[in-house]
Amino acid sequence: MNGTRVFGRGFAQFLQVLAIVDRRSETRLAVVTPLHQVLRDAGQIQSGVAAMGILSRAEVGKMAGGISRVCRSTRMQAGRISASKRRRKRTRPLFFRSGAPGRSASTFPGTSPSRARSRLRLQFEKVSPLPAQTVAIAIHEGVQALDVAGPVDVFAEANAYLPADDRYVVLLVAADRQPLRASNGMRMLADLAFEEAPGTFDIALVAGGPALPDAEPDPRMTRWIRAIPERAGIYGSICTGAFLLGHAGLLDARRVTTHWQNARALAAMFPAARVEPDAIYIRDGRLVTSAGITAGIDLALALVGERHGASTALSVAKRLVVVAQRQGGQSQFSPFLVAPADPASPIAHIRDHVMANMAGRHTLESLAAIAGMSPRNLARHFVQEAGLTPHEFIERVRVDAARMLLEGSDRPLKTVAYDSGFSSPDRMRIVFLSRLGVTPAQYRASFRRTGTG
Repeated sequence: MNGTRVFGRGFAQFLQVLAIVDRRSETRLAVVTPLHQVLRDAGQIQSGVAAMGILSRAEVGKMAGGISRVCRSTRMQAGRISASKRRRKRTRPLFFRSGAPGRSASTFPGTSPSRARSRLRLQFEKVSPLPAQTVAIAIHEGVQALDVAGPVDVFAEANAYLPADDRYVVLLVAADRQPLRASNGMRMLADLAFEEAPGTFDIALVAGGPALPDAEPDPRMTRWIRAIPERAGIYGSICTGAFLLGHAGLLDARRVTTHWQNARALAAMFPAARVEPDAIYIRDGRLVTSAGITAGIDLALALVGERHGASTALSVAKRLVVVAQRQGGQSQFSPFLVAPADPASPIAHIRDHVMANMAGRHTLESLAAIAGMSPRNLARHFVQEAGLTPHEFIERVRVDAARMLLEGSDRPLKTVAYDSGFSSPDRMRIVFLSRLGVTPAQYRASFRRTGTG
């Protein structure tokens, strides 16, 4: 019986442990399967150990992914040995350092397995239970540091509230193992290169970066991402990482989100995607995407809560001093109305007029007269140039005006509503809930600037 066959069944069950242990200890490791299963005589000791050899980090990484959920305990029962042939006590899976003292097994031919093990004087250690959730986060040059650190901290803090056999292990993967720079100048180092991580993960996320919307994608990154749906239970992106998913063809006909500043560019670049610019995070089947930067924390908390319950997610949020589920969408963090690019355009004239006469009644006809256009041409021009109707444009102007008053003054809500052109506080509340996902009072509580009157 050759070494591969002898060790085959138990060998795969250790690969994920090796990938983790090797990454942390920076040492080279060897493997021994349950000895009562495979060490049937001295010849098998020799052939098995020789065939197994020493595993390098690269070899472990290439083989580890596909068996990430093969087992959840340290007792691996690979088969049964007939009691009539040989009585042997079952042992747990063991591993030892390749540098352990002792002579080679090949120097003891013809001895019994127990005596060979004794003479080898191997230093065995028990393997701790395998983590139930492996998380891969793809990083790249210019990555947003918080896109990585935020989710990593959530999963790491969650481990403090989870049993040992149900914890998260996070691996950073990149095109290679060379150090790279985040957008803030921080150095990062991947645990595995893409070619070393072809196997499966429970969660696979792609971190964003400020340059991604305009950058050419790395072909190595694109190839790895394109295969992710077949290798991960849950996959997706953080912030502008959605652009990399789009280049890999994973956004077609899917509900997605990204940073509010880049939502329009994402929709234009990948028109088959259904971009929802206000969402903090979205789950569409197995695909998950988050809004800008710190929204990766929200997404990770949601994934923890989904698997381990709301109480665990809340405990993690308290530990990180963040809210477990923030109110409203990311529109409340962005300027709701973008100024026209051409200050002499008809839209710019209408904007100036509406803001100077906030409480006035504005109809399509009155706005067309200001712009010097027919109502039909004005409506068409608005949709073509601004991507919205004149009615929606006016409502956005009023929302932005109300937001500035709520942030910078102590005026009563009724006064804010009137000064912003809303007919009543109730109408302002309805529009805020529809547009921002929060009430005017909640918005003021979140964004009120101190020292203003």
